[in-house]
Amino acid sequence: MERRHHEELNLSDADLAEFLSVLNIDINAASFENQFAEVIRELQTAYSCTPFEAEYFYYNNALALTRELSIQSLPTNRIITKKAFIEKTDTSGVLFNEWFVRKKGEAAHFSALRKAYFSGFNTSPFERFFLIELDPENFVRSDLKDVLYLLSKKWSKTSKRDGNTSFCPYVYIHQLPNQELILLKKELALEEFGFVDGYDFQGADFSIKSIAKRATHENGIKLKILNSITDLEATVGGITKTREVYQFHLGSSYFDLNNKAVKHVQIQLKKFTDIKSII
Repeated sequence: MERRHHEELNLSDADLAEFLSVLNIDINAASFENQFAEVIRELQTAYSCTPFEAEYFYYNNALALTRELSIQSLPTNRIITKKAFIEKTDTSGVLFNEWFVRKKGEAAHFSALRKAYFSGFNTSPFERFFLIELDPENFVRSDLKDVLYLLSKKWSKTSKRDGNTSFCPYVYIHQLPNQELILLKKELALEEFGFVDGYDFQGADFSIKSIAKRATHENGIKLKILNSITDLEATVGGITKTREVYQFHLGSSYFDLNNKAVKHVQIQLKKFTDIKSII
């Protein structure tokens, strides 16, 4: 498909001529790889961050903002100050960018995320929340169960000897229709997969004490399912132990956490099953 960018930007022949008059191409310039490495070093300095954060977070944000500015038709809308640029790219999420992932390769991208966030050998008994968004029109329940089983397997630990070191993950599934949630929990129950959802009996109110009950070898709790954003907010806000929130989203972020005491990582995916390649 042919695209005429100069027409989309309403550029005249005079505009193009002016652009060409100031265009310089340095055939002796550093390679793309060396230039990229220099950009990463500059980002590390600007944001006082690690190489991973510079490459997979700030560079990605900067790339998205630059692209957004570059397609504006009015010249005044394509201008930004250094201070504003740094402020707009200094946000708290890990964003997905198709160009960036194509450059790195999907496998390398997932591997880097796994190494940065999900590869601890001595896992601490923190309260970990995994937020999963799916497309309600295009998902298979068995695929969702595979993700839940994997989360439980990798992020649960129950001990017969020391119950204080036992833990299991919390899960919230965004965009899952209520009837599908009920069927999902029925299947997990039939498969004798232990879980709690914070509701102790039919008609009961949601109980943070119930959902936060420690998972042990004796009670068999392997997963804590949060039915709604409201229950999620109440639980994250009501627990005082160390908390970590990992939000996987397909489009825009759907959970904003304004609590500096809680680690909040946002990872955008093309499909929710990609989680299996990251965690």
